[in-house]
Amino acid sequence: AHDGAWLRKTPNSDRSQDNLQGLVRNGTVVVGDFIFARRSKAEEGFVKFSEVDQIGPKAWRVNRRKGSPTEPSLRPRPEDVAIGPQLEDGVRLEGSFILVNTGKKVGYIKRDYLTALSGPVAASLAPGSASPITQTRPPAPEKPAKKARLSPLETVRLVT
Repeated sequence: AHDGAWLRKTPNSDRSQDNLQGLVRNGTVVVGDFIFARRSKAEEGFVKFSEVDQIGPKAWRVNRRKGSPTEPSLRPRPEDVAIGPQLEDGVRLEGSFILVNTGKKVGYIKRDYLTALSGPVAASLAPGSASPITQTRPPAPEKPAKKARLSPLETVRLVT
């Protein structure tokens, strides 16, 4: 069983001291709005959760929501609005790291270690923030019969 999730400085699996910022304990609430994803080796950047649907553990499909004020794009930085390459509906992306803020540090956590919370919690924990609230998974039962995987709909149901 995991005690939490590693907070990383860069969106890669490197677990060296140069990349790890610390362990985010299970049950800790974090704020995150962007996934770091790549369309090809040459194209990578940040995409808003509200612009993608998870279709596999590391696979995402662009899904522009009706009424969205911006076109989905691979942003070089999260604060850049529509600077990167535009993404058409249905485009497949790969990525497993979410940019999060723990309240003390900003870094990347693997999507597998995050679960979504409801809107009222988001409003009470992050007043004035449009970012979804996610939380590291609670400890697993002592002897689960089979490792449960969340369905794609459950894993991307974040508050925006």
